[in-house]
Amino acid sequence: MIREYFRNHYVDHLMIFLLPRLKATDIATHIELDGIHHLDRALGEKRGVILVHGHFGPVHLPLVCLSRMGYPMMQIGMPSDEGLSRIGKSVAFRLRRQYEAQLSADIIHARSFLRPVIQWLKQNGVVMITGDGTGTRDRVGRYDRFCFFGYPVLFPLGPATLSQKTGSIILPLFVLPGKNKMFRIVIEEPIQGNTESVDLRLLVSRFIRRFEYHVGNWPGYMHFLDRFEEGQWIEKRDVA
Repeated sequence: MIREYFRNHYVDHLMIFLLPRLKATDIATHIELDGIHHLDRALGEKRGVILVHGHFGPVHLPLVCLSRMGYPMMQIGMPSDEGLSRIGKSVAFRLRRQYEAQLSADIIHARSFLRPVIQWLKQNGVVMITGDGTGTRDRVGRYDRFCFFGYPVLFPLGPATLSQKTGSIILPLFVLPGKNKMFRIVIEEPIQGNTESVDLRLLVSRFIRRFEYHVGNWPGYMHFLDRFEEGQWIEKRDVA
């Protein structure tokens, strides 16, 4: 698990330099796609789609693959140089931002004005957003405590709130080890029914249960596993 964790860490950081050159033939050669019919069916409803994913595996890979395949993609993100060395901040992070700007989809900062995101969804676009927070200790929007592997952990309500405001469909997305290829991008069925009223905590809980399942099977793919300890992500009171 620890070996896989280190491997995933470096692959995720290095892949950003390769993704701008990723072609459709590379996707067919190296990437497995499961559940793309869930995305096509959701787009057929003309309400926009929110792909909720975790910091799990190479996080930029689905954004680039789906945009290369012709899907109208946008990402809400929060790039951060937190925890990097002086050289990491001045060189690696600067280069990462330059390469992210070359990706074939817009990345909107989580703290920026989100009207373009709402308009994108109203135009039946696809928005990717993390369901496990910003990946830093800086929180954006509302959070609440949920049970995650038996511990009370803060998760954002943002993806569910965005769905509530726009009427868009939420599909969980995960990057897993491939069965026959390098990676497998899995798009799962919606976490809310067509006629179901939006209950924010219920929607977040459903995502967490699916996220928990994949982390349990491939713990080395989870980012920030080293932060998962008392006094940081976990609080010992008010278990949800």
